[in-house]
Amino acid sequence: MRAALVVASLMLSTQAVAYEPLIDGGVEEAWAALKKLPPRVSWEFALSTGYGDVPYWRDEAQAWMTMGGRFSMGRHLEKTPAQRFGGSLSTTLEGAVPHNFAWVIEPAVTWDTILAPLQVGVSVGPAFSFNAANRLVGWDTKMIAGPSAALRIGYSENWSRVGRRFHVLFEPKIRYQANLLSPTFSIVIGSGMGR
Repeated sequence: MRAALVVASLMLSTQAVAYEPLIDGGVEEAWAALKKLPPRVSWEFALSTGYGDVPYWRDEAQAWMTMGGRFSMGRHLEKTPAQRFGGSLSTTLEGAVPHNFAWVIEPAVTWDTILAPLQVGVSVGPAFSFNAANRLVGWDTKMIAGPSAALRIGYSENWSRVGRRFHVLFEPKIRYQANLLSPTFSIVIGSGMGR
C-alpha cells in the first residue's frame, strides 16, 4: 500500500512539472511553435493568368493573355524543411482563341524555398505546345516541343495547424520553341496542404 502511494505521488509530481509551463501561458507559445513547422510532404493547386508571346504564330499574332492551372507536389528536406524538391504539371491556354492560340502542357522538376511570408522557387522541364489557327478553309494545327524554365517569387502564408497554405506568386518564364525564345509572365494564386 505504501509503495502504491509513493508511485502515485511521483506520477502526480511528474505531471505537475510537465504541465507547469502550460499554466504560465505556454499554450500559445506551443501552438505558435507548432504552426511554424513545415510538413514532410506538401501539394497545392493554383490558377494563373498572365501575358506572353505565342511563338508559332508570332508573324500573325501579337503577344496575348494567358490562362492556366497547375498541380505541384514535393517532399521537404529533412535537415532544411523550408526547402522542397518535387514536381509540377501545368497547362496553359495562350493567344487569341480561336484565331491564333496555343495549348501548352508542361511537366517540370521544381525546387522551392518556403519561408513565410516569402516563397522563392525555380522549375525546369519540357513544354509541349498544340498550336491552332482558324482559317477560312479549316484549321491549321501544329504540335511543337521545347525546353522551359521559370522563376517564381512572392507571398506565402505560414503553414496552419492543419497544414494549409495560401500563396500569390509572380512567375516569369522562358521557353524555346519554333527556333525562337518565347518569354511570358504570370500571376499564380494557389492553395495547398501538407502533412
